[in-house]
Amino acid sequence: MEIRDAARLADLQRQDTYIRRYAGARALATGSSATYQTVLGPDGKRYVVSGSVDLQVSGTSGDPRAVQREAAYVRRIVETGPLLSSADRAIAIEARLIEREAERELADAETANRGLYTAAGRLVEPQSEISGVILTV
Repeated sequence: MEIRDAARLADLQRQDTYIRRYAGARALATGSSATYQTVLGPDGKRYVVSGSVDLQVSGTSGDPRAVQREAAYVRRIVETGPLLSSADRAIAIEARLIEREAERELADAETANRGLYTAAGRLVEPQSEISGVILTV
């Protein structure tokens, strides 16, 4: 085997080990399985060069607390591992935004249900089933 092939083989072996551990940990955390893409190495064996794990989340619209929990779950799973890809970072940012929106909805609902005041000093009336939140000026 030539030096160039030996170096390529060593790189493929390191990458294969890293990706299998990384995707395997995520698969274990999500209860799902990893899907791998491989290439043929100079020694005739197949080596993993990329991997992905499908993360199934249920639809939780209408329940801000459930949305918040699910977004936090997704963010924790995505942030698992020593090195985040750009896709990982984008998903983590989106999950954090969803968490914050759900937190805001929960705070708004709590404020409306308690008849509290908004930051602008307006009284927030309790929410009615028909009209929603009414701000009193």
